[in-house]
Amino acid sequence: MATRRRRQGPAIPRQLIEYFLLGQTRRGQPERFCQDGGIVLDVWLAFAADPWAAHRVLIAPTDGVSTVHLAAGLHHALAEYRKGKKARPRPTISPLESYVAATIQLDELLDVVLPLSQWWNDKNLSALRRSAQTRMNLPDALRRAIEIKLGQAQEDQLTVMRRQMVDADEGVPSPQRLKYPHWRIIDAAPLAGLIGLFDEVHRNPGFVPASLHQEEASHAQFLGWVASKAAVIAKSAVNVIARPMAPALFAHARTLVPPEPSERDGEPPPPVLVQRVFLNRRASLASLPQPGLSTIKADAATRLFNVSCKEITWAIIDAGIATEHPAFKDHSSGPLTAASGGADRPSQVRRTYDFSAIDRIRNFDLVSAFESSKDGTQDRGVAPRHQELVWTTHSL
Repeated sequence: MATRRRRQGPAIPRQLIEYFLLGQTRRGQPERFCQDGGIVLDVWLAFAADPWAAHRVLIAPTDGVSTVHLAAGLHHALAEYRKGKKARPRPTISPLESYVAATIQLDELLDVVLPLSQWWNDKNLSALRRSAQTRMNLPDALRRAIEIKLGQAQEDQLTVMRRQMVDADEGVPSPQRLKYPHWRIIDAAPLAGLIGLFDEVHRNPGFVPASLHQEEASHAQFLGWVASKAAVIAKSAVNVIARPMAPALFAHARTLVPPEPSERDGEPPPPVLVQRVFLNRRASLASLPQPGLSTIKADAATRLFNVSCKEITWAIIDAGIATEHPAFKDHSSGPLTAASGGADRPSQVRRTYDFSAIDRIRNFDLVSAFESSKDGTQDRGVAPRHQELVWTTHSL
């Protein structure tokens, strides 16, 4: 790959990255779910800003693979890959508890890390390098799928292609059927197109016109450029994905994860070691309080409880409360003295109610009981309390 670089601004605008990964053709308007290629958006954006620089990434191993095994496989693969590469130091691979930290170039991400990923294995992309052993032209199928995805034809043509490839896969005799059918290759088209875009920009820094770097770039202008470059991008993508690997590149990695018996004939595919790749972002303090508050969801809690208790009167129902206790005295004029104990101050308890007669409050005959107490049929000492309970009940 070439080493020329742009002097100002990112080589690939963010909108293009979002289009390939998210199907987002307008700023702020996502149209479909992210294509899961194992490499998160931040990594692509870092290389889009400067495709010619090395970037520090964190690589998560797939299930059943330790970080030590992943680090060993990557170390030997990158050391083999960098043989003959000028001005490239030995790889700095650091196995951590959950990730492997590595500093890699763009071509190393595409030629070494990505082929070791679960996504590469699921999409059966290694079959492109063994296309001569199949009855289908798999590189041509992927190229055509990318062109369709980038707007050179209607999406329904992709459905026709998939149906034809499914029929061809199902026509293979049972003992020879693949674990990962060939039709899965065309499902890799969106991310494969992004790989082709990066390859073109890496070799030709002016591949993306300056007009698309402007915020004012229109929707129609953007889609028109993508469709006009679809064939070039698709060709570059297939060239990157299908180019031969050096036999020794993944030799050590295969000792860590041996190929299955059905894959030992000929050149086996790269072992699956990588689940996901993250950008090792430099930690920094938030410039404003708001980003930090949003990170811990404190802004949501503030909005949810954004009320003032100034005008709220709190009512406490307790089985027993000592209204004359110093804790309930009015402290507004200063602290209490040990001598008085607050006896000279009013209590902050405004009013108390006796709920010992709760069974009478809940009695359907409460009013009639109160009325009957007036003619002496009930204890007259209870009547005033009943009257207060009735008034209190109706006022609540």
